[in-house]
Amino acid sequence: MVKVYISGPITAPTDDDIRANVERADAAGRALAAAGYNPFIPHKQTQGWHATTSFTREQYLALDFDWLQLCQAIYMLPGWEESLGALAEYEEALRLGIPVVRSIDELKALFPGEGTLAPVRRSALYREPQIICEY
Repeated sequence: MVKVYISGPITAPTDDDIRANVERADAAGRALAAAGYNPFIPHKQTQGWHATTSFTREQYLALDFDWLQLCQAIYMLPGWEESLGALAEYEEALRLGIPVVRSIDELKALFPGEGTLAPVRRSALYREPQIICEY
């Protein structure tokens, strides 16, 4: 399955604006998954960390770049050109030779025959869904 890194703005003046940016990235991830791709959404990976850590932009980018190198494409969200982090991710993708796309149609053109999300076949050891814990 093609792994797709989602890049776009997260930093914003208000917490509501940050939440809106995270929701846009999450919506793109859901659309990519529905189309049969495996999205990585860095916005969700570090959501809320700005309030509880003192990480620098470079430290966040180090985390992001580690995931980016595992992906076969980078999906640029609208407004990415205004984001210092997304610009850095774009440049890193180019450096790594990772294709840059802005739509699911571009992904389909790059990876013909991909884009199917088949269910995982369960082994004989895992026949039925199990309840791990009850609350």
